[in-house]
Amino acid sequence: MKKDINNIHDKSYKTLFSNKEIFLNLIHQFTENEWKKDLQADQLILVDKSYILSDYEELEADIVYRANMGNKELIFYVLLEFQSSVDYSMPIRLLFYMIEIWRDVLKEVKNEAIKKKDFMLPAIIPIVAYNGADKWHVPTHFKEKIKEYERFGTTLLDFEYILLDVNQYNKEELIEKQSIASAIFLLDQKIDVEEYMKRIATITKVFSKLTVEEKLELKNWIKNTLQDEVAKQAIEILDTNKKEVDGMVANITRTIEEMKEAAKFKGLQEGKQEGLQQGRQEGLQAGLQEGLQKGRQEEKLELAKALLDILDNEMIAQKTKLPLDVVQDLRRKYMN
Repeated sequence: MKKDINNIHDKSYKTLFSNKEIFLNLIHQFTENEWKKDLQADQLILVDKSYILSDYEELEADIVYRANMGNKELIFYVLLEFQSSVDYSMPIRLLFYMIEIWRDVLKEVKNEAIKKKDFMLPAIIPIVAYNGADKWHVPTHFKEKIKEYERFGTTLLDFEYILLDVNQYNKEELIEKQSIASAIFLLDQKIDVEEYMKRIATITKVFSKLTVEEKLELKNWIKNTLQDEVAKQAIEILDTNKKEVDGMVANITRTIEEMKEAAKFKGLQEGKQEGLQQGRQEGLQAGLQEGLQKGRQEEKLELAKALLDILDNEMIAQKTKLPLDVVQDLRRKYMN
């Protein structure tokens, strides 16, 4: 259903949360802190710079925001890093990113100013958004990446990053929030296509607070992350009148079931053909087994008929899992 998520996931999230309003929605709804109430969209500045690390040339910080907090002249950086797989080097990478940001700040400050009592570095809040299937077991405290850190107490350098694990959020909790960020998390969890369509329908009927711009961003997200045909159907549901949503989802679900049945039948035919072409018992068994795994009762009967001139009744009954008397009836009907 989804495209190559390793690259698409990161790029799609980066595009989405480069929108200041959507980023702010994420911070307000999915982080627990006191400072978020003072963070306003008009105070946010998206830093147009990639902090590419010399030790990690293929990696870069995904999104960096700069902001003033409230009425205070406080420079405030929020580093948002996206991950689709578990990366145990993440605390170290985040430290390097933060140092690069501070180095960039210091380049704009005279040495004399740095030495003064009132000089302070800006705060940096590291956040990791993760949507991988495996649970995120990486320590969230930097000091836990230091050997025997327990022995050295508070003398060690430390910070804690905020983890947003998409698959750990409860479905009902995400629906209750009714926001663009919760809609994205709701759709980005590990679900099959039928459940995806049902969640699209829920968003269409329940998420009444979404603005026109947010709905457009949601559609773009769907186009970027789903296979074209599935994305087209999902967007059609979003554009449908609320009263017609359930009927459309039912039709799409029926189509999906028909496609599954067609795939099962194709698998049966291919398995049967493979077994017959090999002309050997082991090849026949392999083909039959694959076909049987995908077939239903009617398909078993069709397969048994095809084997009447190859195997005896007992062997056919064994391979097709049909009762022996059923196989005997088939032979009397089609072979006499």
